[in-house]
Amino acid sequence: MKVLGLMLASNNVEAGSSYGAMVEACKKTWHKNTPDNFNVFSVFADSYDFLWVKNNIKPNDYKVVDNDIIVNVTESRATLLKKTILGLEFLLNNYEFDYVFRPNCGSYINLNNLNKYLKDKPLKKYYDGPKGRIDWYENIPYSSGSCMIFSRDVAELLVNDKDNIEYRCIDDTTIAIHLHKNNISLYTEKIWSTSGADPFRLPVGTVEDLEEKFNKDIYHYYFQHTINPNLIYRCHELTLQHEL
Repeated sequence: MKVLGLMLASNNVEAGSSYGAMVEACKKTWHKNTPDNFNVFSVFADSYDFLWVKNNIKPNDYKVVDNDIIVNVTESRATLLKKTILGLEFLLNNYEFDYVFRPNCGSYINLNNLNKYLKDKPLKKYYDGPKGRIDWYENIPYSSGSCMIFSRDVAELLVNDKDNIEYRCIDDTTIAIHLHKNNISLYTEKIWSTSGADPFRLPVGTVEDLEEKFNKDIYHYYFQHTINPNLIYRCHELTLQHEL
């Protein structure tokens, strides 16, 4: 089983805080703690460096620096889906894999736990992740964009249909609607507990909250749009302590 990660990355500054610090924290922690069958990439818009110098990448082309994929879109929330599709296209054209997970830089992924989680999952028509519902579209379940997971064929479907996807909405709901139209539903819906508790994802907002709720068995910690790299570093410390 070969698994690739495609993390949404940005050097944007929001409310005086830089997403670049979150990206750096991810790279220094869970990106390095990879099982042999994993490889993790980051996808940036064409404002890659901290000085906002354009790389002048041609449409549908890429620039690759180590494991950073730079694509020809302008950085904004409205282009998250385009970044995702172009990043998936690069991976499909250059790597063999069975699954690809697409988190963002506000997440910490325990790759060893994710590896265990994926061992018995379908190799076809597999779409997974932390569940929400699209109340304005048939109430269908969707995976939060904080960590979507696709089998290779689902990634291929999204890339092959890139010119037919509606880009009006945010990335995670748009992907869910498009997959729903192609008879692919969220796998997590089948195994969700009746209590509504998420068995795979732990949302936390502060270091104190993380330390109180830390669970060594889950694969995904989500920091709820909090730009605080200390959350990532502390999560990594706790993970390593529990792996000893």
